[in-house]
Amino acid sequence: MCATPVRDFWTWSLDRYAGERVATTLIDLQDRFSLNVNLVLWCCWCAEGYEPVPDAAMVKAHEAVSTWSSAVTGPLRGARRFLKTSQAAAAAPEASLLRIEIKRLELDSEKIEQILLTSIAENDLTASPGADETSRRKRAGDNLRSYAKLAGADGRDGFSDMKLDAAAAVIFAAPLQNTSVDAARDVAPAAPLQGDD
Repeated sequence: MCATPVRDFWTWSLDRYAGERVATTLIDLQDRFSLNVNLVLWCCWCAEGYEPVPDAAMVKAHEAVSTWSSAVTGPLRGARRFLKTSQAAAAAPEASLLRIEIKRLELDSEKIEQILLTSIAENDLTASPGADETSRRKRAGDNLRSYAKLAGADGRDGFSDMKLDAAAAVIFAAPLQNTSVDAARDVAPAAPLQGDD
């Protein structure tokens, strides 16, 4: 429908993810409620430049990321985590180099997820830049609730809308650094968007 009315999603995400408590908040949503970190960030990013995400676009985003993550990002993450804890990997010095390479590939896979999500925003959402803080927070909350319901998180033990509102507050509290694309590439491997080190 329109070109992206806000800064690029990848750079925005790196800046936000580096904020205090953002990583732990997102990983908690991922591990406890099976919410995809990139989709949580996308829900908030969209709130800065688009009207609330319609149900059809949310379904499209969820399906695109779920498919990509289960086929590519998830297996890479599993391999990286295995190499981190495996006794066999500890015995082979080359395993640590392999783990570093897998971590880089995992990050590249996450970036492709974000490209898929950006394309959905550009093609399926209605631009509405310049929203004030209150409007952005409301849009983010609406987007996150829609996603959580679609993902089945709202039926899990310990889940509440307050967790989503708190996550949005933590994400929006993180300062934007105007990270350049080159600087983002240098910073990114030390701060993967999903998973642990």
